[in-house]
Amino acid sequence: MERMVEKVEDSDYKRYIHFLSVSNWSAPAVNNATLRETDKLLRAQKKQSGLPTGLVLDETSHLKKGPKSVGVARQYAGVAGKVDNCQVAVHVSLANGKFCTLVGTELFLPEGWTKDKKRCEAAGIPGPEQKFQTKPKLALKLIKQIIEAGAEFDFVGGDGLYGHNAELTRALDDLDRFYVLDVHKDETVFLSKPTFSIPERKGNKGRMPTNIQPDIQPVQLQDYIKTLTDKDFTTENVRKTAKGWKVAKVHTVKVWHWNGKEEKARERTLLVTISEKTKFSLSNANKEEYTNKEWAYFQCSRYWVERCFDDCKNELGMSDYQVTGWLAWQHHMALVLMASLYILNLKLEQQEEIPLLSVRDARLLVIAVTFATQKEVDLCMEHIRIRHQKRQADIDRYYKKT
Repeated sequence: MERMVEKVEDSDYKRYIHFLSVSNWSAPAVNNATLRETDKLLRAQKKQSGLPTGLVLDETSHLKKGPKSVGVARQYAGVAGKVDNCQVAVHVSLANGKFCTLVGTELFLPEGWTKDKKRCEAAGIPGPEQKFQTKPKLALKLIKQIIEAGAEFDFVGGDGLYGHNAELTRALDDLDRFYVLDVHKDETVFLSKPTFSIPERKGNKGRMPTNIQPDIQPVQLQDYIKTLTDKDFTTENVRKTAKGWKVAKVHTVKVWHWNGKEEKARERTLLVTISEKTKFSLSNANKEEYTNKEWAYFQCSRYWVERCFDDCKNELGMSDYQVTGWLAWQHHMALVLMASLYILNLKLEQQEEIPLLSVRDARLLVIAVTFATQKEVDLCMEHIRIRHQKRQADIDRYYKKT
């Protein structure tokens, strides 16, 4: 905000502070408007690209010092790759091919916060928000908000934190929503349909068994993949990158997944891809509904939300805030989501004339148009043109090789 005062004429630092930290404008209402506009843009883009639109779940962290920032705690920080003092938020994004933006967020409150009412009150956390909710539960809350708003998406994607959570996947079944969610390598599945019964007691001693058990043993995914050969995979061009096609070996098979509580296992499609890494995903759709290339597209859509986080943090100030309260945090994130939508709109408008337009390019161009002379704007455009010519030449070289 101090930098804004230096650049914007007739601006007032205290008014910026008031706008962000005290003013009662509704962050959820702004996020809802961002969602509606994103939905409109990506519906049009889907008609042009022919690609399905994904609703992709992910969380990100913001490193902080001290104990006062709302939701801050010693917890795993993906940005640092270790446990650190940070805030963590769950986000949802809408993605159609390479066009992606964040459309919703929920701040994760650790139990150290939700069990301390005075601390919550001091941070301005509303009463209904002071209850502990897991990250998958926050993700489900966001999904329901997206559905209620009438936004269009074809599948739900996310990493192993969400794919492993039976409560979330069963809820998506109940909502009749198709998902392709990653799972961990130690996840277990049945390769044929099991039946369940209460086993007989062995001998005359001990308690009578009361829990149902399957008649066959499940297998861990990391063990299942060892039984496969190259003939069990197809090789697919998944998406274009700056260094040629991303190629993956893809395997799909019908399996059954049991959450350890229900009276029967649920039929799922297991998706295995091998590229730079080996990834496993489970889906509630039938294996035959999609080709292996389509299955791989669903799985790789997580890449774009990770790029969203990178762009929002590096170019749009997502982590660059010094506020501590609940309201200010919500306001800041609403503004970041709105800025991300604005950049997405520019990229869609310019995809024919400037197909390589990046978020950084767009940000620099907006700054030049807003604050610089026409000569400086022309120079900025010339720099972008030269940079893109070099990038395009590199890209063309890789594709000629393949």
